[in-house]
Amino acid sequence: MTFKSQSKPNLFMVNSDQKYTRVATFLHWLMAVAFVLMLGSGLSFDLIDMPKSFKFDLYQWHKSLGVLLLLLFFIRIAWRLFHAPPPYPSTLKKRDIIGAKIGHVGLYALMFAIPFSGWLMVSSSPYGLPTFIFGLFEWPHIPGVAGDKSVNHLAGDFHEYMAYGFIALIVIHITAVFKHALIDKIKLLSRISFFAIIVTILSIGTTHAKAYIIDHDKSAITFSGTHAGDIFEGQFNSWAASIDFDKDDLKNSAVSVAFETRSAKTGNAMYDGALPTKDWFNSADHPTATFISSAITTTNTGYRLTGDLTIRGESKPLSFDFILMQTADGTTNINTTFDVNRMDFNIGTASDPTAEWVGETITITINIAANSQRGKK
Repeated sequence: MTFKSQSKPNLFMVNSDQKYTRVATFLHWLMAVAFVLMLGSGLSFDLIDMPKSFKFDLYQWHKSLGVLLLLLFFIRIAWRLFHAPPPYPSTLKKRDIIGAKIGHVGLYALMFAIPFSGWLMVSSSPYGLPTFIFGLFEWPHIPGVAGDKSVNHLAGDFHEYMAYGFIALIVIHITAVFKHALIDKIKLLSRISFFAIIVTILSIGTTHAKAYIIDHDKSAITFSGTHAGDIFEGQFNSWAASIDFDKDDLKNSAVSVAFETRSAKTGNAMYDGALPTKDWFNSADHPTATFISSAITTTNTGYRLTGDLTIRGESKPLSFDFILMQTADGTTNINTTFDVNRMDFNIGTASDPTAEWVGETITITINIAANSQRGKK
């Protein structure tokens, strides 16, 4: 039976079952750092005695950070509109989810209101001083409010009070994260890992392995197993892979694969109806499964890929051999077959805990046809 991938989501532009995209994570931490600097500089104006010349320069940086945050806010909103966040963990209580949603709405509102009120305050200032963004270019004032003292005082009060409100929400936000991690044993911080961003930034420009473009029409990820003694076969219709591979630079080679669990189809209506349910893939809470490599080594017949397979939020180490062949037209074929134990990922353990009906072993077959973006070396 032959299967073909029907859709091609971008691995790093879609949220995994537990994590935000790298773009969303980068925006989150960039804004977090910028807000800390902006709030810190704002508080220092009244709390720290400093030379007037330094205070004036710090004030310009404070305004620059505000404009930067205002721009980042709109970028973040635009990204959020087209990239839904990952679902909350199924173990999170309903009241905690409601509280998190209310808190996020409050944070987003203040992320806009604080820099905008600062912009309004500067624009209505009787001094009329220009704003130069990090000394590079002039930022315009809001028209129609120049020298308006009532607007200036109102904006100034709102700016200050909202800053204190934002600090309070941040304290609550951080406290909730640690409460969930230490008491509830729910590691929410890993969903938006700062370490992952650092690794990504450090890896830019250091990887020399060839990047490959997948030909989805000639590629497939299929699976097979047994039910009541009969063999069943299926495919994942929606998946993506990122391949950076160079046989002469295995240290910098890497493979990542993500597939949508809801896209698993066998052609059997009963099987296809059961696979997305809570006991099996639980696609509602874990829409994506991933494999992220950690090492690639050589074997007598080809290569060995080692990494972590994550299904239903459960991550397990996995190693398997694969064969890489290149055809006359330059296409690179990557083929592998390996077994996973569904019990390791709590798949079907409620309805079939002893594997009386569905066998424990599921065989995964991956056939990928790809072309190097850099051509032959």
